[in-house]
Amino acid sequence: MQSSYVYMHLNGDFVPAGIMHTYQKGHAGYSTFQYGKRYLERPDATPVDPVSLPLSNIEYHTPEWLILFGGIRDAAPDGWGRYLLEKEANKPMSEFDYLVRAGLDRVGALGFGPDPVNGPVRNGIDSDNPSPQEILNLNDLVIAAQCHMDELEIDNHLQAFTEYGSSLGGARPKALANYINKLWVVKFNDKSDRRSETRIEYANMLLAQKCGLSIPDLKHVTLASNQGIFLIERFDRYFIEGKKFRKHFVSGLTMLNEHESYIVQIDINKHSYGALADIIRRYGSSDFIEQDLEELFRRMVFNIICSNSDDHLRNQGFLYDQQTQGWRLSPGYDIVPDLNPHDSLGLGVGPYGRAATFDNAQKGANQFGLNSDLASNIIKEMCESAKNWKDLFVECKIPEREIQKLEKNFNTIT
Repeated sequence: MQSSYVYMHLNGDFVPAGIMHTYQKGHAGYSTFQYGKRYLERPDATPVDPVSLPLSNIEYHTPEWLILFGGIRDAAPDGWGRYLLEKEANKPMSEFDYLVRAGLDRVGALGFGPDPVNGPVRNGIDSDNPSPQEILNLNDLVIAAQCHMDELEIDNHLQAFTEYGSSLGGARPKALANYINKLWVVKFNDKSDRRSETRIEYANMLLAQKCGLSIPDLKHVTLASNQGIFLIERFDRYFIEGKKFRKHFVSGLTMLNEHESYIVQIDINKHSYGALADIIRRYGSSDFIEQDLEELFRRMVFNIICSNSDDHLRNQGFLYDQQTQGWRLSPGYDIVPDLNPHDSLGLGVGPYGRAATFDNAQKGANQFGLNSDLASNIIKEMCESAKNWKDLFVECKIPEREIQKLEKNFNTIT
């Protein structure tokens, strides 16, 4: 058994929310979690997981095949972060180890520590190490990331990269940075890339903004080394009078009470945009339900426009709004045209399942509270906004040969 206190960041400070015990043998295992009495008494108490762990004094258990609760798993690293942690530890790691050893500035508002008094720490790591955000600039981050990808030895002053590279989900190399007084997720090119991934993602996210989607601030920076990096501003952080606040984040996977072990055989009726729309109606902030439903519809339509089938449930997120005490659809992220375009999305669209057609989207528009005429107008408006995508991609310095290959992605609007 391995145990950790789970902290929640509320009103600018971490407070102990409860305790988690994890039992794992091989790839099997389960967890228990129980909220603390004092936490439940707080008027601002936020559920760690609104579906699996609603605020209550009972002890919760995962099924025996599920090692971590969804809302807690969302705070753990994925492929890239796990790779960094494995290199640092130089030993086999459990799901619990990945969770508690990850960087402290992880996504959302959770933290983990061995006691309920001293706040979150990186378990097993010297907590007196300086913050990488204070000592590593963008050039340092690129050098460190490249060394890790090439499996080269890392200079001592770059060792801190592991903390801020291991804080995030996703398979691609990335890290956190403080740049021009904002907090960013920094994405790097991978040596195995077959195209200009950072520039393409940057251009496509700009196009999504142009089509009316809620997208964070974006930048693409070319460094002195001629390395290009993509920066997307963090939407789970904000500042009031210089003090940093964190917003609690959970994935669409968690909100549907699903787990990645199900992804191999998708239940099309549950893994769908319509199912996420139902979640917005059930858990959403009452003042913003209509707005978030339309945003979700637009996101689905844009994924059809650019042929992005990597729109799985972990690439759909929700943020807790303390003021309304409800959940908001997060801004869009990881919206990238497929390398090899498909005729379907990763999630169900409408009555014809995952078929990536505007007809399917329009006929399923009632799932989002939209009538057919309004849905049709939104689709036409977005297609009009996206029709000059090539010009935008040229402005973003994407090579002509890559733009030609991307024509297949955008053939629904040509």
